[in-house]
Amino acid sequence: MDEAERCDSIILMRDGRVVASEPPADLRARTGADDLEEAFLTLVEAE
Repeated sequence: MDEAERCDSIILMRDGRVVASEPPADLRARTGADDLEEAFLTLVEAE
C-alpha cells in the first residue's frame, strides 16, 4: 500500500466490489486510520 499513498485517488476492492474510491487522505480521515492498510481493514470489518 506504500505506492497508493502517492496516488491522487485510489480504488479499494474486495471480492470484486468497490469498497472505496477517493484520495488517500480522505480515506484515512473517513476511517480514522493512520495508514491505508488500516483504512482498508476498517472498511472491510464494517461490512
